[in-house]
Amino acid sequence: MVGTWQRLAHASLSSAGDTINTGDFTPKDNLKIVANLPSDGNLDNCKLFVGTGGSIDTGSNYAFRHSTDGAGDGTNGSISGYYFTVTTLDAGVMLTAEIINKSGKEKLIQSHSVLAATGAGTAPQRTEVIGKWVNTSGQINTIRLTNSGSGDFEAGSYITVWGASDDVVTDEKDALTNVEAGTRYEEIDTRKIYRRVVSETLWSETGTGSMGFQTVKQSGWEGDNGIIVPSSMAGKKVKTVAVKMWSQNSAQSPVGTFSCHIYNGTTLKAQSGTVSSGDINVGTNMYASGFSSVTFTFASPSYALVTGDYIVISSDTTRSGGGYVQTVGIAHQGTGTDRYYRTGATGSFSNSNSGTVDMVITTADEWVERNTA
Repeated sequence: MVGTWQRLAHASLSSAGDTINTGDFTPKDNLKIVANLPSDGNLDNCKLFVGTGGSIDTGSNYAFRHSTDGAGDGTNGSISGYYFTVTTLDAGVMLTAEIINKSGKEKLIQSHSVLAATGAGTAPQRTEVIGKWVNTSGQINTIRLTNSGSGDFEAGSYITVWGASDDVVTDEKDALTNVEAGTRYEEIDTRKIYRRVVSETLWSETGTGSMGFQTVKQSGWEGDNGIIVPSSMAGKKVKTVAVKMWSQNSAQSPVGTFSCHIYNGTTLKAQSGTVSSGDINVGTNMYASGFSSVTFTFASPSYALVTGDYIVISSDTTRSGGGYVQTVGIAHQGTGTDRYYRTGATGSFSNSNSGTVDMVITTADEWVERNTA
């Protein structure tokens, strides 16, 4: 396994010509070459020369085997240069090549070239070549491409060389502080992806009002009325609680505010915004009609419900005199389950199966991390 690939050299022609030189680059054990060589006339016997110590070797130190368009192989030994095309054609060339560049070993090369004349009427040619440069005294650190045909490589022709060592540890860095100039590092992606969860109705018990539950706060007795949270609601966050309420009569109408509380045991976990008693209709026995529809809103829901929590309507103002507000109750919905809860004289919750608070509970739209509940 090789290490991280790095770009070692890039060279291009500012004007048409027959030669492109990379100049010197830092040698690596593995090299990759990509060259784009559009033609200005015929290209013929295009060669790749390599060198070490900054000096190109043009001697007869190359050997290669070649095939054009899948035809039988031709071979050449002790020849000057590695031929990556072996035909004469007025066509541009795309060259890709790989080199094993081990010091002390002959340098093995394989390449694939596409020769493409202009226009849709002529299919490209392909040239496949394998070969070697027999030098064992060092590593390749400079490359030259040449054309022997009557045409030129056009202006803009280029060669790019990448390299990687055989040692993964030396070119791969695990942190920004462990990065040297000219190397590459990869950072672990810590981004999270969220999905939108739309609001839903968690609880809905509504019907024709048949009773009123006193909702009042006074010393020694907490008049909270609501439901106990079933397991189906666990983990949800409450946004709104809608109920029906009225003040018993004008003479005893209390002053102050009301809100929705969420308790775990007797510990308050969340509290909604308030509703003023002055906004609630006044009358006697208004459970069937004439009541006010009241919605309590939790501005920023954050508490996740637990099975056995209590969601209750509470008076926030201590009662003075005889006034109180009624929360509408309906005939018990279903059998065998006590759903109506109120606090007793000691502040603890008790239940009743004689009726249920007319109540609708909903969640808020929210964003949750993908692949979580």
